[in-house]
Amino acid sequence: MPKTSIILPLYQQSKQVEQLKEIYSLIREKHVFINEVIFAINNGDEKTYQAFKKIEDDYFKVIFVSDGGWGKGLKEGVKHATGNWVLYTNSARTHFDELNQFLLESDFTPKSIYKAKRKSRGILRKILSKILELEFALFSGVYQSDINGTPKLLEKALFNDLNLLENHVFIDSELTLKARNREVPFTDVPFYNYQRLEGKSTTTLKMVFFFMLQLPKKIRIWKSDV
Repeated sequence: MPKTSIILPLYQQSKQVEQLKEIYSLIREKHVFINEVIFAINNGDEKTYQAFKKIEDDYFKVIFVSDGGWGKGLKEGVKHATGNWVLYTNSARTHFDELNQFLLESDFTPKSIYKAKRKSRGILRKILSKILELEFALFSGVYQSDINGTPKLLEKALFNDLNLLENHVFIDSELTLKARNREVPFTDVPFYNYQRLEGKSTTTLKMVFFFMLQLPKKIRIWKSDV
């Protein structure tokens, strides 16, 4: 298996240090090709940064991103990654059993993308996700199920070649459009347990509707960049 870096953008997760350390230590034991886990603390979250710095070593690496959100943290994490492949995920909702199975079912075919297809979300999240898929298809001409589903696994070189512009939650939609435009195949891997490890979701309905309103304009920008 190729050397693989795991990228975990984090925000307001200072209480999850021990949980994430345990999960990704077990992942390392089961999958020796995982060479590092990069905690990318985004949006200037000093509290989370200081909490994770306490466990930093040759395997657990911590970087501080002073501005931007999920997308900026992801891009900075990939920039620091030493693996040939990168896997990124929503660490607040990724459990060991599911991630372990995801890695077992991914065969690392070059120039392809593996992504989770979430199966266990509440009815409201499922409805909103379906609306997003249809809106994305309408304005981009591309249909892709569960666009924001993570984990996602792909070659670092492919990630960089996509030249992603977004620094926030739109980055998964941008990645999908640009990859599909290049006819990069996506492989869905079922993901059943997507419950939060602890705490409440930082995603609000206001944020979801803002995303939907902005998506058509974003798609036009991404199309002009492919």
